[in-house]
Amino acid sequence: MNDPELPLLAPCGRVPGKRYPPTVNNDWSQLYSSYPEVYDEFAVYQDSNHTVRRAISELVSLRGKVLIDVGSGTGKFTFELAPLVDGAYSLEPCVPLLDIARIRSRTIGTTKNITFVEAEAANIPLPNDSVDIAFSGHAIAALMSYDVVRRHRRSVVSLEDRELRYGARSDALREMKRVVRPGGWLFSLSASPEGYGDELMDVIFRNQRAVWSQSKTHFLTWMKETQGFSETHIDSDWLFPDSGSAAACFGFIFGEHVAQFIVSGNRRRFQNALILQFRRK
Repeated sequence: MNDPELPLLAPCGRVPGKRYPPTVNNDWSQLYSSYPEVYDEFAVYQDSNHTVRRAISELVSLRGKVLIDVGSGTGKFTFELAPLVDGAYSLEPCVPLLDIARIRSRTIGTTKNITFVEAEAANIPLPNDSVDIAFSGHAIAALMSYDVVRRHRRSVVSLEDRELRYGARSDALREMKRVVRPGGWLFSLSASPEGYGDELMDVIFRNQRAVWSQSKTHFLTWMKETQGFSETHIDSDWLFPDSGSAAACFGFIFGEHVAQFIVSGNRRRFQNALILQFRRK
């Protein structure tokens, strides 16, 4: 999609002289805090066909609106949505990730309307009814579905039990509702329970694939049945420049066996089924 308003995003690049372990073995906390530049590779190369931006634009007119991206990471979706709105807040509690977004903003001329905010999603430092659109790209889904994975050995629980289980994590969603004006929109993007597509899911998660999928199913059901969200399915992807860069990124995050799989098949594009959930306030 050749869109003159769409900024060209490229990874910030790995730090010369910095020592990188072979993998962080799916430890996202370590990835965010110690290797944000590798997370940035993972983020920037996702949704190469810009289907998320297109799906939101088809549901709501963005012109003249104020948007907040909750859990914005290094700013992938903030930078893609900012050219379409009057103002955007990029809210992220992890300073290393937010620093990359700030640096990126100084190199892209279309981002003067972005305000960067260091804060937790459960405590958004904005007044009530102050934005038109609250968007979360995977952050809310990751917070809530984590509990399902962590407790996967326990018996299956009811929807009511899941709502109690989420506990403080649902504070983020309540905060999103609070800052959105009446008639405004809330969006939450999540990976589909089908996940990263085809063979890659089995390679990454091995015998834990069903647990990971269950966590997404529980979250998506909770959003629909207790929070009143509707949803649309999105066919997205990751597209890396070559198989080497794909292997370096996915291998570092998920394990060396994933890197080997990618290199052996000379793979650089991966399906990434997404679900965009939405509702008006």
